[in-house]
Amino acid sequence: MNETLKHRFAALPAVGIEHELQLERGSVRDYAALCEHHYRAKRPATVTRVLALRHDRPTVSGRFVGVRGQSRVIGVLVESLAALNCRLRDFALSGRYGEWRNASHRARVLNAELRCISRVVVHPQWRGLGLAVRLVRASLD
Repeated sequence: MNETLKHRFAALPAVGIEHELQLERGSVRDYAALCEHHYRAKRPATVTRVLALRHDRPTVSGRFVGVRGQSRVIGVLVESLAALNCRLRDFALSGRYGEWRNASHRARVLNAELRCISRVVVHPQWRGLGLAVRLVRASLD
């Protein structure tokens, strides 16, 4: 490679396109836009929160026809209520949620304290950039 070409590549910004994405609170509609790319076809039963990664640039066809302000959902994380009965959770947490005999009280405490990540979906064209990790970290924060 000649020196001019090396210099041109060195001058390119090192920031990847994944830094142009906006992380925001989403909706079930955002999940529906990507659910076909998840291996589980059914929607989670108790959705409590959806985080969405959006890309606010026009698509190729949008650039061709001159559309401005297009936004695409390229990744979602869906949080749900935890299952009421889970032996592994009871074992890991020393029976914290299994000690109450009153099922409705146990359900209230569980629903107040726990959430589970039930879906993480990234559009296939955007996989391999660490976007799922970014969604999980945002959820845990």
